[in-house]
Amino acid sequence: MGWRQLGLVLAFSVGATSALAAGNDDITRGLSAVNRGDNVSAITYFSAALDSGSLDSGLEQIAYFDRARAYMNEEECGSAAADLTHAISLKPDNAEDYMMRGKAYRCAGRYADAIADYTEVIRLKPSGNAYWQRALARYNAGDFEGSATDSQAAMLFAPKWPYPLLWFAIARMREGKFETSDLQGKTDLIDMNIWPGQVFALYKGDATPDEILRAAHVGDANAVRDNLCEAHFYLAEWWLSKRGVEAARPLFEDVRDNCRHDFIEYSAAGAELARLR
Repeated sequence: MGWRQLGLVLAFSVGATSALAAGNDDITRGLSAVNRGDNVSAITYFSAALDSGSLDSGLEQIAYFDRARAYMNEEECGSAAADLTHAISLKPDNAEDYMMRGKAYRCAGRYADAIADYTEVIRLKPSGNAYWQRALARYNAGDFEGSATDSQAAMLFAPKWPYPLLWFAIARMREGKFETSDLQGKTDLIDMNIWPGQVFALYKGDATPDEILRAAHVGDANAVRDNLCEAHFYLAEWWLSKRGVEAARPLFEDVRDNCRHDFIEYSAAGAELARLR
């Protein structure tokens, strides 16, 4: 090999090594950025790493997954789902990727796709959270029977956590099949003196809507705001079960307009309003 050819080989080797190092550095910077909440910078760093063409499949999967995290934090749900599809193609049996893509699909209103992903998670690595997330997607899709069934399954994994039982109850309400006996024995492990446990008293017929609203006004300003978001949703469902559509609608609208977008009640309220048109 002549000196000129050797120089070209060395230059190529140095360039490839530099590109690899740059790609790795961009992933490190991206992870740091997304973890501190700087999602815009994280997307830039992960994009640079992916564009470098120097990543092996393991690092490429990480870059797609964590850029999807940043996209989700910015509510760019379609972009997140696309990145997670790339991540899944690189590691098809990773339950975490399917779980995250299910969340992205649910955020984008693609409930059938979300349900399919959560079903795959349950096949790969069954958990209470997988059943719980599928229950939420099925609820938003209008499959109230399926949502009730999945909520019951989630309850078996976390019997002291009130939310799966609440969603079991409202799913039964939306089916038109709720009976107060549905809660018998199921609330025994739940503290009904701590929010949102008080909502069960309403569903059992032992409290009024005004009492639920008063119970929500406990804590600092942020806690009260979040409690009221939930209270308005669960009250709206209660009114809806009693054919009080006109009482339910403004409560759903308040949830849609004022709740944090990462609250499960926010997306569910939008789905309910779409059904009430």
